[in-house]
Amino acid sequence: MALHESYDTDDSAIPAALRRFMRNRAYELSGFILLSGIALAGLSLASWSAKDPSFNHATDALPVNWLGYPGATLADLLVQHLGLASLAFIFIPLAWVYRLFSHRDIVNFKMALLYWLLSCVGVCLLASSLPAPAAWPLTGGLGGQVGDSLSGIIIGTLSIGLKPILGQLGAVAMGGTAFIWCALRATGLTGQDTRDGVSASGRMLGQGASSLLGAAMSGAGRLAAVAGKISGLLQHRASTPARGRSAPVEDDDDILTRLAPARGSLKGRRKLEPTLIEDSHDDFDAEEQEDVASGNFEDGILEDEEECHPVSATPPAAIAKSVAKLKGKRKPAADVFELPDLDLLSEPKRPAKQHEVSADVLEGNARNLEGVLDDFGVKGQIIDVKPGPVVTLYELEPAPGIKSSRVISLADDIARSMSAISARVAVV
Repeated sequence: MALHESYDTDDSAIPAALRRFMRNRAYELSGFILLSGIALAGLSLASWSAKDPSFNHATDALPVNWLGYPGATLADLLVQHLGLASLAFIFIPLAWVYRLFSHRDIVNFKMALLYWLLSCVGVCLLASSLPAPAAWPLTGGLGGQVGDSLSGIIIGTLSIGLKPILGQLGAVAMGGTAFIWCALRATGLTGQDTRDGVSASGRMLGQGASSLLGAAMSGAGRLAAVAGKISGLLQHRASTPARGRSAPVEDDDDILTRLAPARGSLKGRRKLEPTLIEDSHDDFDAEEQEDVASGNFEDGILEDEEECHPVSATPPAAIAKSVAKLKGKRKPAADVFELPDLDLLSEPKRPAKQHEVSADVLEGNARNLEGVLDDFGVKGQIIDVKPGPVVTLYELEPAPGIKSSRVISLADDIARSMSAISARVAVV
């Protein structure tokens, strides 16, 4: 009789193994959906630009965000409200993704959501308490609108009767503490998990340091061996004369003096040897050969067929005469230089009369501009108009609470509404 392994059974009609399989797949699907949302938010933040069209920036320019207009809108909302805390907004849920892919529940999901939002608020407070660099493109602080509101209240409260720097340090400490504590609670990490993570990180750092130390010592040993070989080769080359190096040249008198006894001893033992090659010098007779053997060298033994004759150089007198002839051919210049007649010049063109704009027209344009700005929700008053030959300057005094960036972004809309070629808005 065949035996089968037992299965976990209970009162449910669905086996426990099948339920566990379905639950694990549900965890993985939830983790994949959450990871996809985090990836989309990260891509929109990575390609965020303050010049993209959004709810806070009206422009006709195309968005440079990788996710188009939806990505530009999402990134602008996160950066405007949270600032640098947008990073905590997308990084803390990665711990939830890890738990879901490892088939574990998110401990107390509602409280985890609350702690996640509180950790973002802590980062906003911490970032807004720090000074914003000059390259920050927004008018607010590093913590966005949420951080600016909280930091203003907390720093103002802590600075009562104290120096402002103490209030700022207190806000930094409160924001950092709130972020760390809430982030640990949101990710579900307990004290034991934190200790285990720290100990594992310490072990990994120790192993990495020992590996680097071993590699450094091994590399030092190899470098020492290579240096020893190179020094040995250099010493060997210094002690051995180089091949092809020419020996010191001796004088002719020393050579003849050293070869004189050898010539005397060879005269009596001279033998006739067969001629193997033809002599290329037919005019080199036996007497000249004996003179060479005996060392009787005279000038003119080896002569060329054509003798070279010296060529006389051109005398300086002839050169001076040729230069004088060349000078004589030049046309003498006039003694007095005469300026050209003024009748040769044409009369200058008279500039056209500039079209002057009346004050009534300028006043009407100013009122029209106020109406256009009012249509876009910008309250203000034109306090001065300065016409020019090309550009007319309108000075706007905006109402309290109107951001300059909002008015600057309406330059193209103002030009279209005023039927102008172009318009430029700048802070004076």
